[in-house]
Amino acid sequence: MRRPTRQSPRTHTRSTAATTAATTDADGDDKGGLLAKPTLRDAICCVLQNAGGRSLHYNEILEKIQANRLFVFMRKDGSLSFDPKKMGASVNTVCSKHARKRKPSIARTAPGTYAIAADSLNVSNIQDHVRPSPLGDAISRVLQDAGRSLRPKATTDADGDDKGGLFTGGPDPAQVLITMMRDNTHRMTARNRKTARNQKRTLRDAIYRVLQDAGRSLRVKEILVRIQAKRLYVFRQKGGSICQNLERLRNRVSSTCIKSPCFVRTARGLYAIAKEYLNRSTTG
Repeated sequence: MRRPTRQSPRTHTRSTAATTAATTDADGDDKGGLLAKPTLRDAICCVLQNAGGRSLHYNEILEKIQANRLFVFMRKDGSLSFDPKKMGASVNTVCSKHARKRKPSIARTAPGTYAIAADSLNVSNIQDHVRPSPLGDAISRVLQDAGRSLRPKATTDADGDDKGGLFTGGPDPAQVLITMMRDNTHRMTARNRKTARNQKRTLRDAIYRVLQDAGRSLRVKEILVRIQAKRLYVFRQKGGSICQNLERLRNRVSSTCIKSPCFVRTARGLYAIAKEYLNRSTTG
C-alpha cells in the first residue's frame, strides 16, 4: 500500500495562490480580499444600492456604471471595449450568476431586471466604495470616455479635469504635478497594452513604405531585405516567437502583395504600388 505523498509548504503555498488567482479571474470576485480593484459585481451592487431598493434593467445599470465611472470594460487582449451590447451582456451575465447563488447579493425581479438583495442593503454606498484610482485606471477611464486614441498630453489634460480620478476636488494641482503626471502618462501609454495606439503597423504598410521610398518595382526578396533593414515589421509565428525562416518570410511578403489591392505585379516576382493608391495612406 502506497503512502500518501506529503506536499511541501512551498508547493502548497504556490498551489493555493494559483487557486486564488483562478477563482478571482473566473468569478470576478476577490474572495480572499487580496485585490483592491473593484470588480463588475461591486459596481453593480453600488448602483443597485444607490437605487434605494428599486429594480433596474441591466441596460440602466450599465448607464449608471459608465456615468459614475465605476468599472472599465476590457477585452481578453487588454484593450478597452466600447460595444454597448457586449457590455450590457456582461452586466446581465454577472447579475444572473450572482442571483442564483445560495446567499445572493443581487436579486432577479423580472427577466433582465435586478435589485439589490435584502442582506446587501446596508453596505457602503458609491461615494464610500469608489476610491481614487491609480494612474493606469485613470488613463483607461479617460480613453473609454473619449472613445478614441488620445496623445499623452491630451490624456493628462483629461485626467487633470477629472474630479473623480487622481485628484479629488479642490484647486487645480500645481504645474510641477501636472508635468510629473504627463511624464508618467507618456511612459504608461508606451508600455501598457491597454492604452496602446489603435492601429498597429501591418506587413502591408511596411511593403507600401518600402515601395514608396524606392519609387519603382521591386522583387519580393528586395522588399523583405529593406523591411528588415529599416525594422518596419516584426515577423511573428502563431506562438508569438519571431520567425527567422527566410523562405517563409518571402512567402508572407509575396502573399501580402498578391492579396492586397494596393500593389500590382509588373512582372514575375516584381511588385509596385497601384496607381490609385499612390501618394496616400494604405489605411484610407
